[in-house]
Amino acid sequence: NKPVKWRTKKTKELFAYLWLRGDKSVHKDKLMEDIFADKELDKAMTLLHTTVYQLRKTLEGLGQKAPLIYKNESYQLNIKVQSDLAKLNDVLSKKEYSDDHALAITEIQKGLLFESEDYCWAQGDQYMYSELTLAYLLKYASKKIENESQSDLLKKTIILMNVIEPYNDDVALLTVDYLGRLGNSNRLQRYFDEYSARLEKDLGIKPAKKILEAYKDYMK
Repeated sequence: NKPVKWRTKKTKELFAYLWLRGDKSVHKDKLMEDIFADKELDKAMTLLHTTVYQLRKTLEGLGQKAPLIYKNESYQLNIKVQSDLAKLNDVLSKKEYSDDHALAITEIQKGLLFESEDYCWAQGDQYMYSELTLAYLLKYASKKIENESQSDLLKKTIILMNVIEPYNDDVALLTVDYLGRLGNSNRLQRYFDEYSARLEKDLGIKPAKKILEAYKDYMK
């Protein structure tokens, strides 16, 4: 529970890289390729050794014994920590679309994984977790809307889905359906106008036909 004071940005990045891979080891060449891609080989090797040393000392300073395993030219974290990502994995693996699980997701995931860090190597993991979370929330929200639910949790779910995938057709259609059922034409119009403007500006396209038709039906 102690706050971590990372010695360098690369120390923090190396920890994040190894932590995300759990009990899987990573070859040193892969680490150099992903974390020190802008450096020549000799420089990358030196930086890796320095960063590994700094990471080991940082974790040992937090009371972790033998926090890094080095075997067959590969590195692996050897620590036990509780994390939001582990909780998220647990919820997503159960396929139970309950209020408790939806609430846990909205409390854990506020945006993309490592969104504030700009780790190029994390893009694949960001996409994977976004898709898994989105698929879960879409099913949960669809069931709630069908049952005429108007809870604060459903509202949070709708907002989070739009944060994760602001251009997604299914998210937009569900949002239109949700706002339309609330009967607030001003909120619905504002959302649709903002969504349409975002598509036009960022992607150069218009809303899908099914979304436009749903919007017009509710605005009649």
